[in-house]
Amino acid sequence: LAVVIAPPGGGKSMALVKFASTALLQGKRVVYYTLELSEEVVGQRFDACIGNIMLKYVWDYPEYITEKLGELAQLGGGLKIKEFTEGGVTINTIKAHLKTLEIGGFVPDIIFIDYLGLMKPIGSYAEKRHALTDIAEGLRNIANNYQVPVWTAHQTNRAAIQEERINTAHIGESLGIIATVDLALGLGRPDEMKEEHRAMLGIIKNRLGQDGVYRLMIF
Repeated sequence: LAVVIAPPGGGKSMALVKFASTALLQGKRVVYYTLELSEEVVGQRFDACIGNIMLKYVWDYPEYITEKLGELAQLGGGLKIKEFTEGGVTINTIKAHLKTLEIGGFVPDIIFIDYLGLMKPIGSYAEKRHALTDIAEGLRNIANNYQVPVWTAHQTNRAAIQEERINTAHIGESLGIIATVDLALGLGRPDEMKEEHRAMLGIIKNRLGQDGVYRLMIF
């Protein structure tokens, strides 16, 4: 289980789509759950990443994108985008949909859920931190059951909005998420970096390797 942590508008969803499109280009079967954006918007972002086109120009290159999608189909992978924006999505909702896909012959190699904080716990909790931990544990259970990576995202607290390097101090009540996941990435993009089309990606936690490593990214 892996999570991208960033402030509101920090690029969490776009990072997930980039990771997912990279998996597609490697011939993987990808399932992408969107709990905030429509399937159409997410699809446009995939088109931009797969075609290496700026998002605002996607509609200007329909033939080129169709050609790239044709090449993608030959790699043997596939993409399923499922929108659950009505709220109330639980681990059981995701499991039921995955079962439906499995019956239809589509078993994913990797799963993306955008994003954890918009999901609902199955049980009732007095404190939000316990609910978030329960959801994270449920997602890790899905990863274990399917033996595939599960990627999700989560928002930082307000203190991180203008921070370049995101760390555990910016997570607040979500520390249970960090304790549960195997990999946590922090994505920082303060105003001055946004203007320069830059971002800082750091490894907050890595159960199987090095953490504390930061790399500059160009968006």
